[in-house]
Amino acid sequence: MSDPWVFWVAVWAGYFVVIPAATFLSWERGHRLRWVRQTRVLRDESGPGAPLRTAAVDAQHEWRGFVVERRGAPTVVKVVATTSLVLGHMFVPGLLAALAGFLFYGVGLLAVPGLVLAARIYSNAFGLLRCELDAALQAQELQRFAVRLNVVILVAVAVWVVCFGLDFVPIVTASYAMISLLHAHGLGLAADEISAALHRD
Repeated sequence: MSDPWVFWVAVWAGYFVVIPAATFLSWERGHRLRWVRQTRVLRDESGPGAPLRTAAVDAQHEWRGFVVERRGAPTVVKVVATTSLVLGHMFVPGLLAALAGFLFYGVGLLAVPGLVLAARIYSNAFGLLRCELDAALQAQELQRFAVRLNVVILVAVAVWVVCFGLDFVPIVTASYAMISLLHAHGLGLAADEISAALHRD
């Protein structure tokens, strides 16, 4: 009985983990030079033994500013792009669920906005890694769309719980909606990083 479980766990792990990870590593490596930024850092120049001195002496330390060149997307962009690839992979199982839902009075139509969101955030991930202004603008648009969609979903979940009680379906749906809302917030942060990188002198 364990063999089928092992098989399906391997399939889902490959689909949701291995493929998105390989895709991210390939694109991040290939477009790292699109993200070249200068960061100013301070370094203690007071000589050896500085960390062992007292606080009073530490106050007299000499600090010198340096400009360090950093390459590659900021951490927040990497996290958001990776999450976009993973959530974008929900398109296929979401499509299958929607097709199955058509058998129940067309309920599958309710999944269409989620399918659109999954496809668009997947496509947007590549633009984020390329540090493109269009990707930043699209990320802001997707952020607004995702917030509206998931608020509606959470309201529907609340109605479901009131009418039918708390069970597996509303728990999973609400959990996914909260993850999507966190991702939406990240899209806004990633868009800000791209705007800052493109408009920095």
